[in-house]
Amino acid sequence: MKILLSPTVRTNIRSLAVFIYDEQEKDVFSAPQIPSRIRASLKKMYSRISHESNSTIVLPQGTGTTQVVIVVNLGKKKDLSQSSFTRAIRSATRALTEAQQQSAAYIFPELFFDDSKIVSMVARETMLASYTFSTYRKQKRKKTALAAISIVLAHRVAILAPLQTEIKNQLILAEEVNAARELSNMPGGDMTPTVLAEHAEATGKRSGFHVAVYNEKKMKALGMGGMLGVSRGSSEEAKFIICEYAHPSARTHKPVVFIGKGVTFDTGGLNIKPEMSMYEMHMDMSGGASILHAIAAIARMKLPVHVVGLIPAAENMPSGSGYRPGDILRMYGGKTVEVKHTDAEGRILLADALGFAKTFSPDVIIDVATLTGASLVALGQRVSALLSPNKKLSDQLIAAGEASGDRVWPLPLWPEYKSDMKSDFADIANISKSKFGGTITAAAFLWEFTPINTWAHIDIAPTMTSIPEDNLASGSKGSGVNLLVTFVEQRYADSAKS
Repeated sequence: MKILLSPTVRTNIRSLAVFIYDEQEKDVFSAPQIPSRIRASLKKMYSRISHESNSTIVLPQGTGTTQVVIVVNLGKKKDLSQSSFTRAIRSATRALTEAQQQSAAYIFPELFFDDSKIVSMVARETMLASYTFSTYRKQKRKKTALAAISIVLAHRVAILAPLQTEIKNQLILAEEVNAARELSNMPGGDMTPTVLAEHAEATGKRSGFHVAVYNEKKMKALGMGGMLGVSRGSSEEAKFIICEYAHPSARTHKPVVFIGKGVTFDTGGLNIKPEMSMYEMHMDMSGGASILHAIAAIARMKLPVHVVGLIPAAENMPSGSGYRPGDILRMYGGKTVEVKHTDAEGRILLADALGFAKTFSPDVIIDVATLTGASLVALGQRVSALLSPNKKLSDQLIAAGEASGDRVWPLPLWPEYKSDMKSDFADIANISKSKFGGTITAAAFLWEFTPINTWAHIDIAPTMTSIPEDNLASGSKGSGVNLLVTFVEQRYADSAKS
């Protein structure tokens, strides 16, 4: 995709997306950056424009060479935020895509974002809004992807050259978010642990990072009884996927370790899920997809960091060989877990990976998982849950979430919650004695296996799938990719100078 900056609409651009503030009068369409050939049409249609923020109207074909004119209401100027601006760009992109347009000019009023931010958001969000999951459609939806966007800014003209690297990186980031969405959207019958491992290997070769895959024999030798226990009921073999990228300037640095839950399908095991709760459980490996493609983005952007990704991949299936309520599993490192519920399997996989992370002497550990329905009850579907015993790390992740739009919100995590996870027969139980605070007690379980204090758990169950307000295609949202890349950029920004 090409991103251009211009003080006016170029003559070869045939489609327009005009962004306006709600309180602006129709005289806004007399602004010099609006082509004279369509001003009259815009003024005539002004009364049809909704006063609702992010509403979009497609006007009839203009005169001359103009094909499509779209007007997007940004809402009141004082209320404009990065989040609402993002949704407005997506709204315009989807309307242009539906109208089969290959290029368009985005005409913006005066904005409080700097040029770099505007260009970044337009590049990234246009690609994200263009994605749809159509792999399994016999007749593909007829859509023409936008190939060129010209950004027309009021009152100023940015110099594009210094922004080229930023544009390139944002397009890479959007491509990897979409790749994570594609992976998570794949049906469970086609996305097994083996297929996920093969995809990781192919992604590593394409993006420039190393991938190793451990089979169950290797896991048994390492003492990963949690992974082997969860996988026992499936005919598909579990895989433990290890990804590693180290920039030449950071090879001797302690790595940041990302861990992503890779349950390729979750039935709940013998404690089987209700019918509607099982739907979409092919996306229970969204955490694994996110950390894989975050590392791919980091490698392609050549960020000066050392990153390791661990993906414990398995199916949770009910069968005569499946693990049972009451079983006791011996985890990596020797700690034992009493299985009180087989549908609390994700934390068991993550616990083995958290213990194994110690072998890399990490600087930071962040795990990403669709872990609890309780997180949706607590937070709804607009933000992921963040739990960490380290306030500095928590604050950094919150800041990265705000900067990236991939937001997280903290829940408490205190040592007292560990008492809810006590077992009468093992070192710890996999579910709480209490029916309350399920997201917190799940994190308290993981905390027992975490080798360092600079650790954070991110529960992306609330943002696993898009909602209408997101202005994205149905299905996976790719949560976590943008957040992790932004976190690495911000926390390790000084590495490039050392």
